[in-house]
Amino acid sequence: VEPVALQRQINIHVIEGKNDVPRRPEVFLDESYCHLHHTSRNTWVPHQGVVLAPGHGPLVVIFGAIIVFRNGSSNKLHGELVPNSVHIWDPTIKPPGNRGRKRNNADEWDNIPDVVKDANIMPNQVDYHGNFNAEIFEDLFSTLCKALYEKYGPVNIHMDGASYHKRRVENIPTSNTKKQEIIDWLNAHNIVFSDELRRPELLELVQMNKEKVTFACVKIAKQYEHEVSFTPPYHCELQPIEGIWSVVKGEVAHSGPHPNLLSVRNTLLNAFKKKITSQVIIGFWRRALKNAKEYLEFDDNAQLMDEDFDEYDNSDEDCVI
Repeated sequence: VEPVALQRQINIHVIEGKNDVPRRPEVFLDESYCHLHHTSRNTWVPHQGVVLAPGHGPLVVIFGAIIVFRNGSSNKLHGELVPNSVHIWDPTIKPPGNRGRKRNNADEWDNIPDVVKDANIMPNQVDYHGNFNAEIFEDLFSTLCKALYEKYGPVNIHMDGASYHKRRVENIPTSNTKKQEIIDWLNAHNIVFSDELRRPELLELVQMNKEKVTFACVKIAKQYEHEVSFTPPYHCELQPIEGIWSVVKGEVAHSGPHPNLLSVRNTLLNAFKKKITSQVIIGFWRRALKNAKEYLEFDDNAQLMDEDFDEYDNSDEDCVI
């Protein structure tokens, strides 16, 4: 795992351009969620009635992407939601089985991507990550990459290190892998080793060389000449789209209570349309760039400890940038 300081330096060098204008279009994608009873971080407590706890119960899952780019030949920045990139769905809605009954409002959710409908995932209303897997992400990502290339040309794409973002194109040997299979993997990747090495030592060689196996999302992006960068772990302040989530989810909190998740979805879609302007996106992008530069200055003057982070970034829930 790369040291966090190095990852931050890579991140800033990727997004920084002349006069703080990106060299080529910068895309920031992410997944989030919104509970039926979503409230603001700070809210008034009524003197009477029932106050439902936020962070529990029914939720919708959100996938989306924003882009920042030069507007024409000038250095003027422009930001926008990537067209047709936003998907919002209730993870409990599934296609009716042969003997099952369709939910009353299922038709109103018929724009859910097929890959989501067909995914064999048990709905998770506690951790929204549980409603994603690599299959869902890579299907949505492939569609996004194609659309980006057709409208903007080659772009830089930024995302966090969630496990479903970082599926490798082939399985990497683990502690459960048989010794002969580990040996076969090392030979297949032309890695020289002594026949006297024991299994733990062979696994250490695997860990040292696993970066030779690319991530599926990187392979998908390269088909369209895009480049992928991963935000350092637990650094949501370097992801401007986190600010977008706070804006649209804030509209849900301010307009509640909502009778059902369909109302939440419609409120979110309306907020994306009316609240997420170019000025808002550029504002969050500049703030993320400022944060990145401050880290870069700090990293130049401090020796940071290299930590082995889990590639599963749950920072979305508490992030404020």
